[in-house]
Amino acid sequence: MEAYEAKCSTVDEAIASATAAIAQAESQIGDGLTEVFIALAEAKAAALAGDAATARERYAAALASAPPGLLEPCQQPLEPETLEWAGSRWAEDRYSTELSLATAEKSAEDPEAAFGTCGGGNRVVDRKVVPKATLTLRDCRVDGLRLTGRWEDTDGGAGEAELLMSESGRTFEGSLRSDAAGAEAAASTWTGVRKSSAVGRGGRGRGGRGGGRGGRGGRGAMRTETPPSRAKWVHEAWVAKVRCSLALGDADTAIADARAATLMCCRTPSGWLALADALEANGEALGAKDARAELAYLTGS
Repeated sequence: MEAYEAKCSTVDEAIASATAAIAQAESQIGDGLTEVFIALAEAKAAALAGDAATARERYAAALASAPPGLLEPCQQPLEPETLEWAGSRWAEDRYSTELSLATAEKSAEDPEAAFGTCGGGNRVVDRKVVPKATLTLRDCRVDGLRLTGRWEDTDGGAGEAELLMSESGRTFEGSLRSDAAGAEAAASTWTGVRKSSAVGRGGRGRGGRGGGRGGRGGRGAMRTETPPSRAKWVHEAWVAKVRCSLALGDADTAIADARAATLMCCRTPSGWLALADALEANGEALGAKDARAELAYLTGS
């Protein structure tokens, strides 16, 4: 098969040549798949030509002819995350760095020690390399999903911090209020996406496939997963059909197809990105926000 070269002066000849090669390899083509792949080729050609309507129709024909077994969910969902703050690591958006929180044991041993730190490193401003501030959380108190305490940074800032973990344990939203700004000043928002739980903790149990897998921390590379090769084209067809529907201004169909893609491959980022775009196009800001949060959690960014 590696040395196979298709004879393809016509589409029919190319199909016949490929079919013969597959048979020679003692394999076979599943029922209906020949028509499926012809429809996919036509859809891709129409998309390249800018004909979104024809492309969508041919993607729909390919999906309608797919064997039912290929349309079923094919990825194992991630296990639930722990809802603990202690020992967790988060990708945060204030400095675009990692927020690392101390373990509960370490905090109990030394109440004056920092509970969390982020920032640091360098950035380029007006073609000059300048250091980023480092932020430290101290005197922190945990009440369920809520974390409150004091913050201070190496630029001389200080104030009150409040973070609220999502019920899934995958993200947080919060605020930082500066002492210098006065009580009436608006607090700056602060959000984050969990990168890992405490070492050795998986999901709400130990050793789960989600958030911590065996202490290595559940990094994004361990959460994402490409579709199985036999079903990859199905997921790609759903996502491509979403793009066609969005180009045609049909957000409702785009949302339905994007949900089908994420249901089939719940750990493949492209489906969640398509869902977020479709929801935004339909004016569903909260749903789009949730989809992007899931995307960020999968990729660890």
